[in-house]
Amino acid sequence: MKPSFEYKEFLAELRRTGVTVLRSVIPADVITTISVAVDRERERLEQTNRAALYKINMSLLASPGHPGFLCPLNYPFCHEEIITAPRLSGVLAAYLGSDFYLHEYVVNISLARGTTAQHVHLDQENDGLGTVGVVCNFPLSFTGPHNGMTKMWLGSQDSPERDLETLNNLYTPFQPTLYPGDVMIRDLGLLHQGTPNPDIKDRNLLALVYKPERQKLGDEVRGDIPQSVWNSWNARQQAVMRRHQRVEANEVYAQPYSVPDAM
Repeated sequence: MKPSFEYKEFLAELRRTGVTVLRSVIPADVITTISVAVDRERERLEQTNRAALYKINMSLLASPGHPGFLCPLNYPFCHEEIITAPRLSGVLAAYLGSDFYLHEYVVNISLARGTTAQHVHLDQENDGLGTVGVVCNFPLSFTGPHNGMTKMWLGSQDSPERDLETLNNLYTPFQPTLYPGDVMIRDLGLLHQGTPNPDIKDRNLLALVYKPERQKLGDEVRGDIPQSVWNSWNARQQAVMRRHQRVEANEVYAQPYSVPDAM
């Protein structure tokens, strides 16, 4: 797919630095509705499976201040303005190929009054054929360094370096300020770190992972879609969500983001 002129600036930045921000992509009422749904699903998980919700593997990301959960694949989480927003979809199609698909849909939480940071890490190494995917972050409130916004090192895609002082010398540290309606697109190979949230309120960030078609093998998606919800979507949204299993149940719920046990 040949990118249109309006996408070239974002594509160039994404390819060069590993991250780009699209401003005012999602309508405010959609963000408000999803934010309410996030709080509802989190409350349900706290009542039914609190231990799994807050389980942290200290050998991996090592921060009890950064839990999260898998979102249910229904309304309002899968509102078409989120899944197939035209400006976002245009950049994704140009970067991943027009047959990209949604791999994972989670909420990342940075707990209030936090004091711990994650290890510096990347989400997935590139496979030699190009990018293996991106994560699209949708802030549900005003988000920045003041409440634990993710820290990244521009241009550090697939770097083996993990020492903070060395990273700061080699690459430019970046913690963007995002507003509800903005979308940040980050390559899965970019080094980043969840930072402490000193604010008095938790910070919620939607994280949707999109991948190119060639990444379908050996990399299972998670989450079921009610058949009735699937039937209500247009062809474009069905294409993006095609890897997820469809079920007859009318209701699906958030699930804890499973963390492997430490060795």
